[in-house]
Amino acid sequence: EPVIDAAARGEVGVVVKKALASGQLPADEALSFVARDPGVSSIVVGSLSLSHLRANAETIERALP
Repeated sequence: EPVIDAAARGEVGVVVKKALASGQLPADEALSFVARDPGVSSIVVGSLSLSHLRANAETIERALP
């Protein structure tokens, strides 16, 4: 988080590529945590199936203000 905060102070966008820590974190918790951070500009999420991708997108939509 310190890097994201520093980027926000410098008005620099942040792209989070490994929001799920390569499957090491529960998707709903990790994506919600990252999506709620106002310093994050974009989240790149890979998926093994279309259903997982849809579920991840729905999780992010629910987490956004």
